[in-house]
Amino acid sequence: MLKRKRKGEKKSTVDKSCIQEKWSEKDCDTILSTRQTYSQRQEQRLSLFFESPEDAGPRANKRKRQEEEGQRKKKRHSPQPEDLDFGKDGLLEKVNAMRDGEKVSKTYIV
Repeated sequence: MLKRKRKGEKKSTVDKSCIQEKWSEKDCDTILSTRQTYSQRQEQRLSLFFESPEDAGPRANKRKRQEEEGQRKKKRHSPQPEDLDFGKDGLLEKVNAMRDGEKVSKTYIV
């Protein structure tokens, strides 16, 4: 039962993203062909796709609860520190050798 439900959820998610992608490709054509002003289109777009904080709250709480119960993986927005492989000592030397107020260039550090 649960597998069938998840399969249906995945299918609806894929279908929704496909529809949204097609709509975004034709968005400008839609505005011009329906003679909507940009502000009217913006209002319509927000009403269709914007998620209010009141609607987002239960969804976020459900996700957090599932993460705590181990039913869902926790989101990581950066890699594990131990997985990073670079010359940490060399970077520390370069940073310590810099003068106060010196601008940092990404190409300089690399």
